[in-house]
Amino acid sequence: ATQHHTLSGQDQSSTSLQQETVMMTRWCGAQNGVFAMLALISVVVTVHSQADSDIISPDPKNLSALYACSPGNIATKFPFCNTSLSQEARVADLVGRIPDDVKADILTARASASSKGRGGVPAIGLPSYYWGTNCINSVENGDHGESTHCVGDTCPTRFASPPNWMATFNRTMMREMARTFAMELRALFNVNAARGLDCWGPVINLNRDPRWGRNGEAGSEDPYLMSAYSTEFTTGFQQSTPTDTRFLSGVATLKHFNANSLESSDGFSRHTFDVQVPNASFADAYFPAFEHAIRTADARGVMCAYNSVQGIPSCLSPLLKQVREAWGFRGYVTSDSDSVADAWKAHKYEHITAPQACCMAVRDGGCDIDSGSTFQNALMDGITQGYCHAQDVDGALANTFKTRFDLGLFDDPTTQPLTALGMEAVDTNASKALNYAASADSLVLLTNPSHGPFNVLPFDLESTTRIAVVGPFANDTTAILGTHYKKDMCPGGTTECVASLCDVLTRMAATNKAPTTVHCVQGTGVTKQDARDGSKIADAVAACAAADVCVLAGGIDNKVEHEGHDRTSIDLPAIQHELTQGVIATGKPVAMVLINGGMVAVEPEMRHDNVAIIEAMLPGPLGPEALADHIFGRANAFGRLPYTIYKASFVNETAMTEMDLRVAPGRTYRYYQHDVLFPFGHGLSYSEFSLVPAMAVIPTDGVSIPTDGTKNVSVSVTVKNIAGPSGDVVVMAYFIPPKGALGNAVLPKKQLFDFERLHLQSGAGALVTFTVDARSVALVDPTSANKVAVPGAYGVLVTTGIAQTLFNVSLVGPTAVVSTFP
Repeated sequence: ATQHHTLSGQDQSSTSLQQETVMMTRWCGAQNGVFAMLALISVVVTVHSQADSDIISPDPKNLSALYACSPGNIATKFPFCNTSLSQEARVADLVGRIPDDVKADILTARASASSKGRGGVPAIGLPSYYWGTNCINSVENGDHGESTHCVGDTCPTRFASPPNWMATFNRTMMREMARTFAMELRALFNVNAARGLDCWGPVINLNRDPRWGRNGEAGSEDPYLMSAYSTEFTTGFQQSTPTDTRFLSGVATLKHFNANSLESSDGFSRHTFDVQVPNASFADAYFPAFEHAIRTADARGVMCAYNSVQGIPSCLSPLLKQVREAWGFRGYVTSDSDSVADAWKAHKYEHITAPQACCMAVRDGGCDIDSGSTFQNALMDGITQGYCHAQDVDGALANTFKTRFDLGLFDDPTTQPLTALGMEAVDTNASKALNYAASADSLVLLTNPSHGPFNVLPFDLESTTRIAVVGPFANDTTAILGTHYKKDMCPGGTTECVASLCDVLTRMAATNKAPTTVHCVQGTGVTKQDARDGSKIADAVAACAAADVCVLAGGIDNKVEHEGHDRTSIDLPAIQHELTQGVIATGKPVAMVLINGGMVAVEPEMRHDNVAIIEAMLPGPLGPEALADHIFGRANAFGRLPYTIYKASFVNETAMTEMDLRVAPGRTYRYYQHDVLFPFGHGLSYSEFSLVPAMAVIPTDGVSIPTDGTKNVSVSVTVKNIAGPSGDVVVMAYFIPPKGALGNAVLPKKQLFDFERLHLQSGAGALVTFTVDARSVALVDPTSANKVAVPGAYGVLVTTGIAQTLFNVSLVGPTAVVSTFP
């Protein structure tokens, strides 16, 4: 029923990789810019654990089959392979050579390359191409683009889940994780272990309600933070190599457009739900992450969603095409898994037929790819029946071929550095170090009360001889991997390469000077008294009672929240409340670890002075290492909450189907009117940080800037680590709009507009400066849905989540339009 380990200080079971990872992580924390170096290392010089003879390198014959214009291929005699022509001319030549009976196959995702070559045209040397590899936590190069397949003993890097990415509040780290995806996908593609170079990710739908089943794939409730994530992901994934700027490394596909955050609630499913909100709600909450990644990072892919928007299925909506044109989008659009079929089957939109749905998708919505069979079965019928024209379909072909040209797939592969990448670029030491650092920097210390003369955490390993590890995730190696986990991240299709929290603490205890006992017992399952180790709650309580310290790992997994299924309760499951009550009653110091995609309410647990709570979210395969290091004080790199943790009663206040965040009592920290357990941006540290304004930079009585955006002002603060060990701090900048700025319109209480993460040694300080201009504090006009700079007195709140200071900035001049609604 339990695991019971007694280890002495002579047992040095910590691996060299673990030690190297910890060292590199601390170095990375001190130098934020080092991640750019790590990315360069992973591309140019990688150190791999396998012998050189075991490394799989690209096969020229394989590359020749993938790249149409390889030397000697039949395609080289056609103009579309002539690099002296413009890309536009080359694409037009290729489109003109595609037979009608192949066009729908080419415009079908996840079918063309896996269906006996469908989508290829051998007569002109055009290979088929597979659209639809997912990139959420890792490059999912397996079946249906939704599982991870290893090549021999080498597996794609699996990072923590997107909520953890955003909890780091670290742009550089986000960008370098996406860069790792791009390099690994290229390498896998080169050795025929991946079938495409586009990735369906990131998921940038707002965490607008904690009940949504896919919060573990999305991340934050804040549109600015989500925009930073979407932009850094896109930049890291797509950016060219320094030695060859002709081609993209990969193509990011932003999903799911638009306002997609309901799976199965209140009698609706994601296939039948119609999002009814005003345009101002789109501009305020649902557009920013898409718009910013397209305008700023030139994102080349977008996925349209299952749901309807304002009465029209997303993939058929003219709004999709309008934003494509307004934001300067230069890529391709794919449907979600046959969401074109949903238009006529599930939504029953205007009683249209399949051919009509196909035509409306390519003509009205600008949807180029169908992930399903609807285009294959009905698109060309739509032309013959007069619902659209051949040029509509050829336009979709042009968009998709242009994307493939941008990836270098129609140029000589022997001239492209990226085609030289092999398996030595996958799962490198650099990616391992980055993986650990990302998990460590994402953990959020929610509470750490005084217990006796000290705070509960960190535990002191040297004075500890008995450790209890309890809870449903004490021995977990799967829930930590995220909601998109498909049971195959280790060689052989297992999770045997993943260490549980129990495993890691057992290894750590082996380094202690005195013999240390680690007692692991689950006590309960996630929602029922069905612990996998056969134990009962009483067993777990007894283990903690007999220990010096207790680590309690609870929360929820993908049986509770997942794609296709929303929650009805956001509370910690009742059986776990029962477990925590018994463990807390022992009086022993307790480190409570929460594993979850969407938040869980822990109101009873947060009231006790012998319990410290760490929000771990879905920390990935190296999450247990990061947790152990933080619990025992070997690390102090805590992040901040990317979402609000509400009271359990929140679910009784607002229907899941209410998509307008502004409707009372509101949603997210920007609009919610009631008390919460922990606010967005909250997070503690083992250090104490002070924050004071830099008086020489901006007067405390305020400054004025024009609404026309021609001038800005710098707002600066000095942040100092005044007590405790070296550690990380996140400094966030919010604006507070003047009351009545837009008449009776509901305004955000405050809005994040910038942030910075720092590592500070004990006693060290740093100057942090934020730039404020009219765009920084723009509001959404409720009538036009334009973003406008409105004159008035604004507050600029700069905070660590604990310490804070408020500046006054006035906008002067007439109301000015910052950006127009598409």
